Amino acid sequence: MVPTRVPSRVRKRPSFDDLLDVLYGSAVDTGMRAEFLRRCSAYFDCPTLAFIVNYRPERGVHAGVHGWSEQAQRLYQDHFALRDPWYGGYARAGVVPPKPGQVFIGRGSSVTSASEVRASEYWNDFARKHDPDHFYQGGIVTDKITLTMLRSPRQGDWDDRAVDEWRMLYPHFRRAFAIHEQVLDLREAMVAAHHAVDALDAGLIGLDAAGAVAFVNRTGEAILNRNDGLAVRGGRLIVSEPVAAGRLEQWLRAAIDPFGVGPGGDGMTIQGARGAVHLCLLPVAPEQVDIPARAKLVVLVSDRASAPKSREAVLLSLFALTPAEARVAMLLAGGRDPKEIADQGRTTPATVRFQLKAIYRKTGVRRQSELVRLISRLPGV
Repeated sequence: MVPTRVPSRVRKRPSFDDLLDVLYGSAVDTGMRAEFLRRCSAYFDCPTLAFIVNYRPERGVHAGVHGWSEQAQRLYQDHFALRDPWYGGYARAGVVPPKPGQVFIGRGSSVTSASEVRASEYWNDFARKHDPDHFYQGGIVTDKITLTMLRSPRQGDWDDRAVDEWRMLYPHFRRAFAIHEQVLDLREAMVAAHHAVDALDAGLIGLDAAGAVAFVNRTGEAILNRNDGLAVRGGRLIVSEPVAAGRLEQWLRAAIDPFGVGPGGDGMTIQGARGAVHLCLLPVAPEQVDIPARAKLVVLVSDRASAPKSREAVLLSLFALTPAEARVAMLLAGGRDPKEIADQGRTTPATVRFQLKAIYRKTGVRRQSELVRLISRLPGV
């Protein structure tokens, strides 16, 4: 059943800025794409329109249709798409399949005549039954984005003004979906970081400025659930040994004091009834995308009985270092200087210095000595 449409004469036409607001909003929130199509329908006074996005093939094709029932969409996809007279006209004109970088903005009547449409199986067996308004076609066709707009015979063909407005819309389409791809990249990076931190074979506990637990990774939860010298009560991290508890308070005060010099020291060991765990303080670096912004102090907890196998794995998981950066960091901790690291890796000292800058930024340290000290405090070998 085709949805009932509001007559074009009573629909309020949005402004072009309104159209762009929803378009750019849909770049971040794909749930807004249906609203963008609805506003396009009102702005261009076309009861039916569709778009296809194939911005990055490995992520699949995204499509949206306004004005067709689900039954009509299925029939079109299953049988009538290749019998679409406009598709045949675009194919003859070399518009489809589009070549990389190719852009077509114009009327469908420039490639397919009205008589050809009326004589087609597509029109007689599909469009007249499911969408009698689907007659004059136009829009934007590229190798990445297709926006197709359809008008009824009563409205007549698209005029020059509509084509000019499509040309105005196209660069915004391109920018919006480029932004969408960047958002997808960021979300995928955050998901990857979350899994990396959760898979870390050491406990990770973040505390906010009030000392409340802001986050805990999976290994940290397992250690805390043992309730053996270290636990969470009332949302706060509790250490059973008085000396260790005092040391933890010092760490927190130093972490939130803007004029402080840092807590110092190499950590502390807490002896429980079933074994010992070691706590050390880690910097909260901006590259740690999985660390909530409210976390002011990050405590790394390692179980003495099952310490992580590799400090390099901790660097990769927690600080998002690349394998090459983690290798450089570990060689520095092993006493090699940048020239020796460059010679061993068959690269240049300039490349090693560039990698060091990235390592410092990601780990939140400022100099080589701080980096070596940080690595020495990490659990593992």
